[in-house]
Amino acid sequence: MATKIYLSSAAYTGTVAIPTPSGIWTASGSAVTNNCSFTKASSTITTVTSSTATNTGHYLLGQFISPPLGAQTISGLATGISGQLRGSISNTAAVASADINVRVFTSSGTQRGILFIQTSGDSAYTATITNRKTPVGPATLTAVTASVGDVLVFEIGSARNVSSANRTFSHSYGDNNANDLAIEETGTSALNPWVQFRQTLNWATSGNQTSIGRIRVTDTLTQTGIARLRITNTDTQAGLARLKNTSSFTQLSLSRLKNTTTNIQTGLTRLRISDSFSITGLSRVLFSNSRVIFQLLGRLPE
Repeated sequence: MATKIYLSSAAYTGTVAIPTPSGIWTASGSAVTNNCSFTKASSTITTVTSSTATNTGHYLLGQFISPPLGAQTISGLATGISGQLRGSISNTAAVASADINVRVFTSSGTQRGILFIQTSGDSAYTATITNRKTPVGPATLTAVTASVGDVLVFEIGSARNVSSANRTFSHSYGDNNANDLAIEETGTSALNPWVQFRQTLNWATSGNQTSIGRIRVTDTLTQTGIARLRITNTDTQAGLARLKNTSSFTQLSLSRLKNTTTNIQTGLTRLRISDSFSITGLSRVLFSNSRVIFQLLGRLPE
């Protein structure tokens, strides 16, 4: 399954050291450094314009940094990467097209490897901001092995191939539209730009939770590992700190307390177990549809 990356118009908010732009760029002073992600962030679609370009060369307009990767090898597939982005030039007396550079960096900002470089697109920009294949492709990747916490860095700009009077270049970034740019080079609508890997990428944040491993909290009460245990802001169960989370309802100290949405407790229909309700003299409480058994320490035999 492919992995699509959205190019946000929001400034980068991560903790990874921002890499120095690649040496392929003639100028990078007007470039933005933004987030990118495998999910849409609803950032407003915005046009970014370069400073004036006076010579032929490569002009960086945007640097995009991904969430942390999981450990994996990003394969050198022959059709490994594709993408769509809207771009334009202020006057077509100069010829310009899309550049893109994709690299992997460590969390400290050290380059791990280069996945892809394109220094000239196959369709020149016009004076109207228009959809372009960025990169042209699908294109071939160079394999890079990433470690946990590494990030993808996309650098996207424009190549000016013919000299003339001074010109500026523009690109469109953002992901708040319901639709993504199509794979074509004629559309002008403000849809979401993207870059897609043919490979399914693994992310360091996927499936990792602190303290509560593999609990899925939803309105439908569907949880992995804790069947039917509802965990919400209004149902804080801090007083059950020693419960063992299993699908068989095995708990320490309260060995047969069954948590269900029907809340059927014969005889004690409103028993609330929380920090404000301390059970000090009941070592075992059995709730069932047929009976309630209290076994008091030192008062009733086992």
